[in-house]
Amino acid sequence: MKMEFEVRPLNVGDIGVVSEILDKLEFSIKDYMKDVDPNMAADENYIKKIGMEVVFEMANMILRKYHKAQKELDNWFASLIDIDVKEYRKLPINTPIEIIKKLAAENDLADFFKSAVG
Repeated sequence: MKMEFEVRPLNVGDIGVVSEILDKLEFSIKDYMKDVDPNMAADENYIKKIGMEVVFEMANMILRKYHKAQKELDNWFASLIDIDVKEYRKLPINTPIEIIKKLAAENDLADFFKSAVG
């Protein structure tokens, strides 16, 4: 069953939540940026390609370690689609991946990765 939902834009209020989640998951963006060529930082297509690769690697890592920050992830994902956590936990198992995909598509991650590389 595919559920349709809107994902709200990220904002400054998400920084602390995301920071806490990434800390619990022992995630470092540097681990995913080590193969990025800084000389290619001006190439928009390269940055978008790298950005999407990093997003998918992050999604994979989040799923593998979801148990380490389940409460925080559930609360944050529920807030991103504007529903109660109890409702969120009843959604199909692919919901976190769908939210991550929408975040990647709807937020300008290219700018983020461009600044992370450059």
